[in-house]
Amino acid sequence: MATEQLIKSELWDRTRWRGVLYGERGGPAAIPYLALIFRDRDVAEEIFRDWCLRTGPVDTNEEIRISIIEGDIPGQDPGYWVHLGSSKESLFAGAATDKAVMSFTRRLKMEGPPSPNLARFKRSFTAGPRRYYLMAATMGANGIELNGQYYIEKRHILFRHVSEIAIGDIDAVVLAAGHESPPETMH
Repeated sequence: MATEQLIKSELWDRTRWRGVLYGERGGPAAIPYLALIFRDRDVAEEIFRDWCLRTGPVDTNEEIRISIIEGDIPGQDPGYWVHLGSSKESLFAGAATDKAVMSFTRRLKMEGPPSPNLARFKRSFTAGPRRYYLMAATMGANGIELNGQYYIEKRHILFRHVSEIAIGDIDAVVLAAGHESPPETMH
């Protein structure tokens, strides 16, 4: 069985993914960004440095799969989920058709009422050139600090509603999740 290592558990366990930050970079033709907020700056940089080496400055093969899942899930507090992992296409690229592939993913519940920042990000992404930057941020003594050194331009993100997700779907891990996000999920 081949193991896909886009999500390197030992790094993610050391830094703890804490949230997401939405914003825009640039002037009148601003490009939206989605920043993953981590606890440890050095480890966050290591994760993004690794991803940048893997994908280059533009994830043209869409190796990094990101889905944002909204909608009420029975037994869960209001909020939405962010789910990260390898795209199905990148998992099976170059793999023998008779081989099983295992991939780790990460998910994080953003609890609370609907996010105006998420709504603004969605509007900016869909109204503009349909691209965004995936970046890292850390929680420092002075608040959230955006790391502009490592970022990846992406053209694909999945905006989903829980009603679209069935058992066996890669995003189904959020349906059975409790209030606490587990450290990792496997598919």
